Amino acid sequence: MEQIYAWGGVFNTINTNTLKSFDKKKLLIPTLIITSLILVITIFVSHAEFTSTDHVTIVDGVINYTPYDFKVMAMYIQQNSCIDTNNKNCYQEVEAMPSKGYTINETKSYCFINNENEKITGKVYTNSDGEHIIKDLEKRSKCIIYFDAIPGYYGTEENPIIINSINDLVELSNSVNSGNTYEGLYIKLEKDLDFQKDADYEDVSIKNAQISGSGFTPIGLSGNEVTSNPFKGIFDGNKKQIINLYINNSSYKNYYLGLFSYVLNGEVNNLTVTGSIKTTVIADIGGVVGRLENSKINNCTTNLDIESTMDSYALGGIVGWTHVKNEINNCTSYSNIKGGYADGGIVGYSNTGTLTINNSHNKGAITINIGQFAAGGILGYDRNDGTVTTIIKNSSNTGEIKNTLVDNKEISIGGIFGLLYGNATIENSFNTGKIENTRTSYERFIRANTGGIIGQIYNANATSNLVYINNCYNTGEILNGTYEGGIIGLNEGNARTIINKSYNTGTIDNSKITFSTTTSRSSAESGGIIGFNNGNTNIANAYILNSYNLGNISGIDTVGGILSLTHYNNNTLILNSYNLGNLTSRKEGINSSSAYGIGTFGKSSPSTFNKLKLYNVYNYGDVSSENTPYMMASINSVIDKTISKTYYKNDSGIKGSNITDNEIIGMSSTEMTNKTFTDTLNNNINSINLSEIFKDESNEVKEIITNIKLIDWIQGEEGYPVLNYKN
Repeated sequence: MEQIYAWGGVFNTINTNTLKSFDKKKLLIPTLIITSLILVITIFVSHAEFTSTDHVTIVDGVINYTPYDFKVMAMYIQQNSCIDTNNKNCYQEVEAMPSKGYTINETKSYCFINNENEKITGKVYTNSDGEHIIKDLEKRSKCIIYFDAIPGYYGTEENPIIINSINDLVELSNSVNSGNTYEGLYIKLEKDLDFQKDADYEDVSIKNAQISGSGFTPIGLSGNEVTSNPFKGIFDGNKKQIINLYINNSSYKNYYLGLFSYVLNGEVNNLTVTGSIKTTVIADIGGVVGRLENSKINNCTTNLDIESTMDSYALGGIVGWTHVKNEINNCTSYSNIKGGYADGGIVGYSNTGTLTINNSHNKGAITINIGQFAAGGILGYDRNDGTVTTIIKNSSNTGEIKNTLVDNKEISIGGIFGLLYGNATIENSFNTGKIENTRTSYERFIRANTGGIIGQIYNANATSNLVYINNCYNTGEILNGTYEGGIIGLNEGNARTIINKSYNTGTIDNSKITFSTTTSRSSAESGGIIGFNNGNTNIANAYILNSYNLGNISGIDTVGGILSLTHYNNNTLILNSYNLGNLTSRKEGINSSSAYGIGTFGKSSPSTFNKLKLYNVYNYGDVSSENTPYMMASINSVIDKTISKTYYKNDSGIKGSNITDNEIIGMSSTEMTNKTFTDTLNNNINSINLSEIFKDESNEVKEIITNIKLIDWIQGEEGYPVLNYKN
């Protein structure tokens, strides 16, 4: 074993295991003589008027040293989240001396003999080798030692800055808001913190300011063209909660609000936030982050009341506003959102840049009550410039989205997206929440674009955008919109939209709406997949493959089982798809009343409708309207059309179309529920060459199509064919 001796201020080691028995006998007398001399010297020194300890190294865990009768009375280490070392609360008493990562604060540390107020000279310090040293102290000295964390040592992933109280959280906010970005530093929430609980405060005197008045000041308080104090660190919520967060903003106009105001090149992970965030002036609000830029959020949950009483720009359950390149993964919002301009269950507004949202879900209600422009269960308003792509995968909305506006403002509402301007990919996502416009009276051409997945797709840029919707569905009710679709309400502008393996089972109904004028025609369209495909001055492309509608549709103007109306500049393709929903249209004012099993393609006058392709499509649903209904489609003035293997139920005697075409085939319900019909549809697939059909399309469209497989048909429980999504 090893024995440690203090000899002249230097520690020496003797290994007694190496001494053999005969050596011990030979050394016995000299050893006794040396030991006696050491004892005499030690007694003499311990009773002498001692002048110096020389350099005594403080060893971890040892607080009593002889022969100097020196004691460490107390040790305190700086809390990693504390920046102001003049603050007494920055230090916590410990029993074991820190072995690394800390240096002695020579100014705060002190020694005394009898009276703590009578400090004596001497030195307590840390040398260049990281050793803690006691030097030049008098006999019977007692020391209080403060250790400061070494910058660059704390804030690492292995040794993160610790948030252990509301005071720590407030101090972090104050520090970032004064310009400390914490760039690259790791911060960890040690435990659940409740703003209402005294026990979660180190100093409870600050509590009232955090739960009343304006409440908590967001971390990294920044505003749009106002000021910028971003947080650039990595915040690990450690699967803990911030409970009863209270922010009540009435003074920070055009600022970003949330637990974090502005996160730039940083991360927020593994955190739950509950409470309320409200503003009475224009501001962007996110439950976790107000503005997210070139950053990530992972595994975060919110359950907040988020509200703006002004026409604020963006409100989001997780993030208010995003810019540049951002990722949001595995997040859930239970937050109820009210007010704002662009509202989203996960993100309110995505500005120019790439945004990826994966495996994230909104379960909270969104209420549109003042001046909104767009609202979506996942993303309210996406305005990328067409050079990047917004990606939403494996995500869902189950919360209700309600438009209570009574003034004449246009609105776009969707279960996943509200309004989409740029490129997007939406995969493996769904909406089950009810989407309702509570108003039933509209001025002429005031639009409420309402879709189970996307409210509106629009692009006026010279370069058309590309939107790919794959394996998505809607089961929620869609009510009282002017353009309603089970997947998309309005697809217009310079858009290229591909919908694959997607369906609607929700009820679609705008039959109760009226228009304030009955002397001029207004437009209202409802479709099982797309409500209105409107090219206008640009070409709107809609490609629908392997998709279906089961929802019943009631409306005014035009109703279609797959696509209600498509006209002006358009390229439309519907392939390997079907409708089983029943369709009803009533007349409103001078509007027409039309119902078509698949849809309307072009208008009799005027029309510059370009291309129509229908392949392996059928309608089994009933149709009813005041104008002449068609079991299949109304086709008018289409410049280039290809119709191949389309079928409709002819039990009612209603014609399939306004045109005669041998490929529009009427069948009895008995024939359509016979397995032979299922086999026919499968045989038709073998004759379809997707490469040939899409040979004239853009390379971007072709690239997506090459990864799409036409889905086989199986006989459903009631006999009619259904797509075999499980295969």
